[in-house]
Amino acid sequence: MSGVFGVIVAGRTPIEVVPVSNTEFTCEIVNADAINHVVVFLTGAEPFPDGIGGSVYIRWPTQDGGNWHYLGFICNQKPSAIFKVAQRLIIRIS
Repeated sequence: MSGVFGVIVAGRTPIEVVPVSNTEFTCEIVNADAINHVVVFLTGAEPFPDGIGGSVYIRWPTQDGGNWHYLGFICNQKPSAIFKVAQRLIIRIS
């Protein structure tokens, strides 16, 4: 995995996180009906600039697009976090 961020769901291979802009990254977790926790982490490829971190959001897709819900954050001093989640979701890091 060559990206800056990674996502892991227990029992699965790491999920690729792709940039959607200079400041936002996203991934989709498929078959997420039974998922309870997701780990988001910095891969070590590139740290955040000093004093900057990343907010982690989830979205349960709906016909109208769905709403993003804040889960927490990661930063150089806290390079990974485990978040309790439910339902099918898409993760955004910004």
